[in-house]
Amino acid sequence: MTNENPSTDLVIDIETYQDIPEEVLESRRSQIQAPANWKDPDKIAKYVEEKTAEIASKAALSPLTGRVVAVGMGLRRNKGNWEFACFVDRINYEEKLLGEVDRALFAVEHGHLITYNGTRFDIPFLVARAMRHGLTLMYKWPLARYAKRHLDLFSILQSGSLSDWSALVLGETKKSSGADVAAMVSEERWDDLKTYCLADVKITARLYDAIERCAWLDRR
Repeated sequence: MTNENPSTDLVIDIETYQDIPEEVLESRRSQIQAPANWKDPDKIAKYVEEKTAEIASKAALSPLTGRVVAVGMGLRRNKGNWEFACFVDRINYEEKLLGEVDRALFAVEHGHLITYNGTRFDIPFLVARAMRHGLTLMYKWPLARYAKRHLDLFSILQSGSLSDWSALVLGETKKSSGADVAAMVSEERWDDLKTYCLADVKITARLYDAIERCAWLDRR
C-alpha cells in the first residue's frame, strides 16, 4: 500500500468452490463403490451422490482443486462504523473477481488486516489463485505467518470455529455453514452466497471488537 494507516481495520473472508474438470469428477465418481452387500438401487445411488459431493467439498478447500467464488470485506476507519461489501463471481471468472478485490483493497488506506484462520486458509488461497492466473497484484497479501499487519483471530483464540465463538460471545447461531456453499453456487443462489459470506465477515468484525475490549493488540 502507498499509505498505510494503522487506524484502519479491514476484515476479509472468502468462500470457495470445487474447480475440478467435469470429466475428472465423473471419473472419480465412477470409481465409487457402495458396500458389496447393498442391493437397493436407490440406496446405492444416494451413497454415490453423497460420496461425489464429499469429493467436491474437499476439492474446494485446496487452491489446487478449488476456486474463489466470493470475497467479503468489512472496513472501519478511525474507530468509526464498520462498512461491509461482498464480491461474488457469478460467471466462473475468478481472474476478474480477484482483480476487482485487488483494486478495492489498493484504493483504501489499510492498517490492519483481520481474519479468522486467514493465515492457514484465506490468504494462502487468494495468493495461490492469483498465481494460477498469472496476476501481479497491487495489494500485497501478508503471507508470512507472523506478518505485523495481519491479525488472525483463530491464532489468538487458539481453538474453536467462528460459529463456536459467535454462539459463545455474541449469542448468535449461524444459520448456514460452509457445507452449504456448494449448493448455493451450483444452484446459482448468489444472494444467499453473498449473505452467508457477509455474515462471517460481520461476526469476525464483532469478535475482533470484543477482543479489543479485553486485550491489548499490537497494531504497529
